[in-house]
Amino acid sequence: MNMKMMIGATPTFYRYLCCAIFLCLLMVQEAAGKWGFHSGGDKDDKNKNNDNNNNGKEGSRSEWYSKYEHYPTYCSIPEEMATRAVPPLPTETKAGDSRLVQVTAVIRHGARTPWAAPTPNNTCWPGYQPVWNCNLTTWLGTPPPQSTVDATGMFTVNKVYNALVHEDDPTNVLRNEWGGTCQQGQLLTQGYEQELQNGQAFRDAYVYQGDGDYGHDSKMRLLDAKTLFDNIADNIYYRSDDDQRTLMSGQIVLRGLLQQELNAYYDSKKQHPLLNLHVADRYRDILDANEEICPRLGEISQRYRKSTDYQAFLQSKEYTTLQAFKQNVLGGGKANLDCLMTQYCTDREIPTQVDDFDGTRIGTNVDDYYSNEQQEQSNSTDGGEIDYGTNLFERLALQDAMGTNLLYMADNNQYAKFAMIPLWKEMWYHIKSATLDPEPETTTTPATDASNDVGDGDDNSTNSDNASAASSSSSTIPNPAKFALFSGHDTTLLPLLASLGVWTRQDFWPPYASSMLIETHEINFDGNTDTSVYPNTNFAFRLIYNGQVWTRRIPGCPDDEDLCSFHVLEELLSFVTDQEEWNCDLKFPEAHPYTDPVSQAQAILKKEGGSLAVGMIALVSFVVGMLFTVTVICCCCSEKGRRRVAKVVSEAAAQRRAAGRGHLVSTSEYRD
Repeated sequence: MNMKMMIGATPTFYRYLCCAIFLCLLMVQEAAGKWGFHSGGDKDDKNKNNDNNNNGKEGSRSEWYSKYEHYPTYCSIPEEMATRAVPPLPTETKAGDSRLVQVTAVIRHGARTPWAAPTPNNTCWPGYQPVWNCNLTTWLGTPPPQSTVDATGMFTVNKVYNALVHEDDPTNVLRNEWGGTCQQGQLLTQGYEQELQNGQAFRDAYVYQGDGDYGHDSKMRLLDAKTLFDNIADNIYYRSDDDQRTLMSGQIVLRGLLQQELNAYYDSKKQHPLLNLHVADRYRDILDANEEICPRLGEISQRYRKSTDYQAFLQSKEYTTLQAFKQNVLGGGKANLDCLMTQYCTDREIPTQVDDFDGTRIGTNVDDYYSNEQQEQSNSTDGGEIDYGTNLFERLALQDAMGTNLLYMADNNQYAKFAMIPLWKEMWYHIKSATLDPEPETTTTPATDASNDVGDGDDNSTNSDNASAASSSSSTIPNPAKFALFSGHDTTLLPLLASLGVWTRQDFWPPYASSMLIETHEINFDGNTDTSVYPNTNFAFRLIYNGQVWTRRIPGCPDDEDLCSFHVLEELLSFVTDQEEWNCDLKFPEAHPYTDPVSQAQAILKKEGGSLAVGMIALVSFVVGMLFTVTVICCCCSEKGRRRVAKVVSEAAAQRRAAGRGHLVSTSEYRD
């Protein structure tokens, strides 16, 4: 039957079919507008967020933190940073006379721009279109030629993200992700100041003048300012991932830590000292959870998200109330931690419906919100509207943090431990080395020795000497350092602390420029150590988080002492070296390591244009299926079609009869 016969046979049907297709197209267009594919105005002008005032610039220091009455701890305003000084050791301690021998510091970068730009299907709230222009830029320098000692002609490059800024051509659609001169997730000037305060706090605690006039607690003397650059590799180790915000944050901390010595070095040698920065390929790095290099992490995450505990969180009254609020009031926006804090901490607008932060320390009320007996804050009012309750800023931020917190703390912090094993190994190298007897002779290679020549006190040293030292040391194992600095993220600090068993839901989330310090102290110099508290050891440690001593949170540490036996830390980190029990192989092979089809479909829907693509695929499938069905029906209803069907049925019956007689029927016997 040809198409002409079909059209002639059923004209009414095809008219209806065309109408149905037209209606489907209208539905897809309407859905596209609903999902954000239109370029028109906002659904709710009250939620409009125009951050183009002042051209999206950061503003002067005097203008920071002036828009809102209260700022959450997350923002790390100057008053908050001032509380994070390293606390002194108590004068009375059961450890006896002690001396600080090593510090490993882990920091979170300072305040930044949002790390993910919005898409039509994944935005913070209606009208969220901020423009970010950054005052802070990155300076770059290249090493001198390796084939000559001539270090002349060097210069510094100022890296400015303005190549796609077209202020003279508003019609040009080529823009950076944030419309201005900022990178995604770039460190802001506020973040610079926060990290500088960190560095200065570390300096006050750990750097002393080795000329007899110390003015410094003798127990806390770690870095001698007079000899600091004589062997810089033994004194300072600097590690970061390859993100701009972490690279620069670590540099600024070191500036605050060593600023006077850096100035003195330049005055003496007329050049700046060179410090090695240890990095890795970003996609392979381990300063936060990396499921690519540890498949077990993905398995643990998938299994936990299917657990009863996690499902109870998703089905809790508080969670469902906030999801309804985001859908009904914020137009389906995600309004997550990153959305709220990057806007609020930089004095940008947030929707009026969530502008209700009252200064409460976020996390303190977590048990009230997610208890078995939920607060009555989602009941309908007499008018039929939902009452979402108060403190919505706090509760939305907490909701976003809770999902990650629960994962990191589940099953004895299993995910956090697996995620941090590689990083703990790097850190442990520096921590443990401080407790070992020094080697009688150096075992370093000539290349490593060369790295120690940086700032060796020779007034005739050149930039090429420094460059040679840096390049040669890049292929060797670094020296264990007195001060090891690791510059990472919130998702570095949180799992590290969780893996030690000291993180709780009430701690909420690591603020900007947070720091974790592990101090190693040699004890019992006077023979007065209480061996019942510090048995069989001459070393103790202290854990400090954002200026607060957290050693007492660790199981096995004394409740009335800042210092804890080093054996406790060794036992606590046994999972780092126990590869028989702790390894990254899949424990449940039947658990597929790849994304299931439902998750794949959800990922497609979240992409820009994903919903429209799925809608069009569904429409085409419907039309093709309908045409096929109509063709089959029309063929069966025609005279020729009925004869053909009868013949096929007859042939099939003959085949069954022949098969019953044991006769193999050739297809050629029934060829039409």
